[in-house]
Amino acid sequence: MSDIQPIDLGRDNAVRQGEFLAGSAIALFYTFATRCLNWAATTRSLWERAHYMQMGLQWLVAGARLQTFVQVAKGDDCPPSA
Repeated sequence: MSDIQPIDLGRDNAVRQGEFLAGSAIALFYTFATRCLNWAATTRSLWERAHYMQMGLQWLVAGARLQTFVQVAKGDDCPPSA
């Protein structure tokens, strides 16, 4: 039993609130994009379809930008400096 260590829930091991909120926002952005693209598939008007497609693309861009920002802020997948 001496090999078992209690889980340290200290400040160093806790997920930062900003990372949690960013992850939630990214998931919501992709959900909104999916909804817009599904709405685009159900419309009859080309103008309406284009409108929903543009909305969906904007949500995808927002999610991708936020995801990239979070990765850069954490230092993940950053190329080494020369």
